[in-house]
Amino acid sequence: MKKWTLFLIAAVFATISFAQTNTQQEKAAAPTIQFSCPMHHDVIRDAAGKCPKCGMELVAMSPQIKYVCPMHSNVISKEPGKCSKCGMALVAQKNEKITAVKYSCPMHADMISDKPGKCPKCGMALVEKKQ
Repeated sequence: MKKWTLFLIAAVFATISFAQTNTQQEKAAAPTIQFSCPMHHDVIRDAAGKCPKCGMELVAMSPQIKYVCPMHSNVISKEPGKCSKCGMALVAQKNEKITAVKYSCPMHADMISDKPGKCPKCGMALVEKKQ
């Protein structure tokens, strides 16, 4: 009888600790959706709405998440799992935001483009704008 009681207590303890670990990992790995303007890539919001610059509807961006070991920053994965070196659970981490490159005319500062090309006013080559 004592063996069954001890076995039952161990089984309940294992079940509870496993359930808590999974819940914590799911909360840490839940990605947040951000929204961006198709014309102004520097406008990023946490909720849907309209762009403050042009009034276009913001569109959902695909979340860029990587999973990193808290102890070994060189262990990186696209999916949750365990560290290959120490066995710790990998932690969700957002990738650094990529800043949009803008191009402008050296003579006409109001001519701004998302792509390299020529200025429509003077024909000069557009140069990368420092942000």
